[in-house]
Amino acid sequence: RQLDYRFQHETGVPLARWIREYRVQRAAHLLRQGRSVTQVSQELGFANPYHFSRVFKSVMGVAPSHVVKELQGLHFSR
Repeated sequence: RQLDYRFQHETGVPLARWIREYRVQRAAHLLRQGRSVTQVSQELGFANPYHFSRVFKSVMGVAPSHVVKELQGLHFSR
């Protein structure tokens, strides 16, 4: 509790939210490198791909599959 209190006091953001957002930013990076949703969810320690997708969408506003489709679109447009 004290760590959470101090972290929020210093940054203005609850520690759990910062960790969640960091993991999702990392996930977006890995997805853009061509990793699958399943690989990324496992690598970052999510319970399962469904849970990962829900968390990702709550932070980013789009599903992780949207990031994958954007990447695929870039490959086809070249």
